[in-house]
Amino acid sequence: MKLEEWQEAESYYDSAEKLATAHLMAEVKIQCLENRGHCQYMQGNTAGAAESWKAGATLAGKLEEPQLQKSLLDCLQRHLGWTGRDLQEIEHAPVAISSD
Repeated sequence: MKLEEWQEAESYYDSAEKLATAHLMAEVKIQCLENRGHCQYMQGNTAGAAESWKAGATLAGKLEEPQLQKSLLDCLQRHLGWTGRDLQEIEHAPVAISSD
């Protein structure tokens, strides 16, 4: 990410997220989803970024990690213009723990 090689960074975060899932490292998985979303956004893939950030925010909420959840919700709001009402959906969304 520091080199702004967004496609390569996205690939690394995708792999790291899968590894975190396999090792049951939820906080690392959430952070990978946030960073992958940023990489996707920087490549113009706003739909992919939204999905990554939604998945991370949903998981963070279910695991009662309010700071991580707030960071992801801020990404959705700041970059994609989501409203508070849109963000309320995430609280009731199903959690996808596996990356299959």
